[in-house]
Amino acid sequence: MRSAALELWSSTQSRGGRSLNRALPRKRVKAALSFLTAQSRPIAIVLVPTGIDMSNGCRRGEEVGAARLRELHTEAWDAVAFPDPLRAHTFKRNGLAQLEAYRAAGGFDRAPHHTEQEFKTTIDGFTLHGVIDRIDRTEGGWLIIDYKSGRPVARTRRDLQVALYGLGAAAALDLKPVELEVVYLATGVKVQLEGVGALQAQAMKIAAGAAAGIRSRRFEPQPERRKCRLCSYRLACADAL
Repeated sequence: MRSAALELWSSTQSRGGRSLNRALPRKRVKAALSFLTAQSRPIAIVLVPTGIDMSNGCRRGEEVGAARLRELHTEAWDAVAFPDPLRAHTFKRNGLAQLEAYRAAGGFDRAPHHTEQEFKTTIDGFTLHGVIDRIDRTEGGWLIIDYKSGRPVARTRRDLQVALYGLGAAAALDLKPVELEVVYLATGVKVQLEGVGALQAQAMKIAAGAAAGIRSRRFEPQPERRKCRLCSYRLACADAL
């Protein structure tokens, strides 16, 4: 990484230290569900509604009902090879359950304007680079949606991550004003973030501080049990938890 730039990637793009856009094929299958192996364990990443058929269907005004959703899920499942045959059925069942919960909560009622939208822009001397799960056009502007397939994370961490998406979208894609929303796919729960301006200002401050640390080659350890458990260097690190 160049000392003059900071690449900030969304945590939804990384599991177990591997980047999803590198681990998964770039070819966009008829996908609502994709898989990868990280740390020798299969992890299901639900991408809704990122598939060509699903998003295009929404744009054409077609209803994505329960039956159509099952068809799309089966097509997506058949298009990829799951790494653990013994657990494949469980992951397939759980993936469909998450998709159905999202559909029942109205996740497909509005047509997405962008899905898996990549952005890259320079802000205050560092590079902000990421991929936004979904962007909707609203009456008042734009809604940036971040999908979470796992358990809810700490509010501060969650909000600042999505705030960075808002900054990137505003600068690179000229989307103003923006609202921010987090969707927990396991339950279909939607969380609308409040105080977007203040969140973005805080996110900018943290990102600028990280960039300054990289430029000055300051890499103080910041151990966390969850992160240390997934780190390949934990056995060699004196600060690992």
